[in-house]
This record gives sequence, structure tokens and C-alpha cells, in this order.
Amino acid sequence: MNRSLSSTGTALVLSGWVALSGCASTPAPLDQMGRSEAALSDAEESGAREYSPLELREAQKKYEKAKAAMAQEDNQVAKQLAEEAEIDAVLADVTARSTKAQQAAKEIRESIRLLRDEIDRASGT
Repeated sequence: MNRSLSSTGTALVLSGWVALSGCASTPAPLDQMGRSEAALSDAEESGAREYSPLELREAQKKYEKAKAAMAQEDNQVAKQLAEEAEIDAVLADVTARSTKAQQAAKEIRESIRLLRDEIDRASGT
């Protein structure tokens, strides 16, 4: 009986240790944080502050929350938030670039229209 109790106690201790080490074994998401920071930088460089401020702000908030989670050693939450921050930053970047491209295309179409008007006037049509 004593031997059975001892092996049960050992099993409980081991399972508790495995459970605790599983929580603590999630490494700090340093690589993901770096990717998120790079994506935020790219978004800002592409004009996201002007062309997609909501998406950029959301990415920045999630990045800050990820840093706070890392400081609390809640690495799983930090990783999730950092991934979301990266995705939101990429969205802000792509939205800004798309908006700028659409504006450039609109300006080109207007320039073409004005040139056609000049050509028509010069040819007397």
C-alpha cells in the first residue's frame, strides 16, 4: 500500500511539474516582435499615418500590448498579439500603398484628359 501511495504521489508531482513547465516553456516571441516592429516601420514609411491611420493605430496598440504581455512573461499572449500586430501593420502598409497608387492613377487620367482636350483644341475638332 505504501508503495502504491508513493508512486501515485510521484505521478502527481511529475504531472504538476510538466503542467507548470509547459506554461513556462513558451519562449519569449522575440522573432515575432521583431517582425511586428519591422512591419510597423514599413507601414509608417509607406504613409500609413496619413492613408490608413486606423489600421496603423490598431497595429501599434496590439504591439504595445504584446510588449506588456512579454514583461509579464505571458509569452503565449505576447506571441498572439505580436502576430496580430504584424498582420494589422501589413494591412496598414498595403492600404496606404494602394490609396497612393489610386491617387496617382487618378492624377494621370486627369493629365491624359487635359492633353486630349489640348490636342482637340489645336486640331480644331
